[in-house]
Amino acid sequence: MDLRLLSERFERSDDGTATISRWYANGAFECFGLEDAVREPAAGRPSDPAAMAAWVRAWKIPRVTAIPAGIYDVVIDRSQLFSARATERFFKQHRDANVKIDILTPHLLNVPAYDGIRIHPGVKAEDTDGCLCPGRTHTAGQALIGESRLAMIPLLQKIEEAQGLERLPAPDVRIIPFLRHWAYAYRQVAEPGKVRIEILNAFLLPQRETVEGIDV
Repeated sequence: MDLRLLSERFERSDDGTATISRWYANGAFECFGLEDAVREPAAGRPSDPAAMAAWVRAWKIPRVTAIPAGIYDVVIDRSQLFSARATERFFKQHRDANVKIDILTPHLLNVPAYDGIRIHPGVKAEDTDGCLCPGRTHTAGQALIGESRLAMIPLLQKIEEAQGLERLPAPDVRIIPFLRHWAYAYRQVAEPGKVRIEILNAFLLPQRETVEGIDV
């Protein structure tokens, strides 16, 4: 079964550094999300996909700007950054330079003017660098989410199941503690189209008026 994720951005943090969203998986609430500040204008989005990257670069501030709203394919593949960090930690502990650790994480494809946008744990805006961080808890107004790693585990499982991925065991038992909840390798290759995420700037949409509590 394909997986359709929805990230509904509904709140800006009081200090303006972060964006909070509600995430849904096939229509059911999954968790909260944390991203950098949304700087995307409410109007002026080009209809021509070829013009999107230039439009995004006009308002993007590197490393502190959330990606543009839209629909993106998600695959699980190797993260160069997370793999390098895990390999470095392994070497510091075991002093074995022959072991290279691969860390596979969910990866959003074809994001205009961005590279390497991933879903990974994080609790504050400084953890994102444009990426998306899930969390189980959030306090209104704060640029924080909580229990991010606990939120990541079931989300990653849903993505793996939708893509029909079966984890391979780590070739060295010493690697296992460095994987945490990530996969080392899969028997299959993740295919685009099985998992998609729609990111919606809900707080930029016109507010519906009500008459005696009824939406109109």
